[in-house]
Amino acid sequence: MVKKYLRELESILFYIAVILVINLLAVFIYGAIVGALNGTDIFQASSFFGTVANALFFEGGIILTFGAFLEFFVKARSPSIGRSMMLPHEVFSRMAALEAKDKDAARMEEDHSGGWMSIFLGTMIIIISAMFAIISLK
Repeated sequence: MVKKYLRELESILFYIAVILVINLLAVFIYGAIVGALNGTDIFQASSFFGTVANALFFEGGIILTFGAFLEFFVKARSPSIGRSMMLPHEVFSRMAALEAKDKDAARMEEDHSGGWMSIFLGTMIIIISAMFAIISLK
């Protein structure tokens, strides 16, 4: 069972890592600029963690909503809209599946996991946001 979902799990972990690194760097640069302009210390930890928590919560909500819309359109049998909203790795895997000799069988074996992956990714980012918010309270 783990092997079945290993690719999706790796993809989710990669997306989480990229989103975290980008947010941490952006908020650090923002904090350094604001700290230098205000004449205070160049880095304020409580402000830093609070800002990261707010940014991650906002992004997690967007990703969660995007995943819900994607899952709705795929389940509502609107493949053209669902296909245009897919995650990048899904587009390439589906293109490879459609290049198979038996295209009808390849279409029948397709799974629509992009919506659920986005929902799970958004939920995990919101949970990480809550962790940063708890850290900022201390």
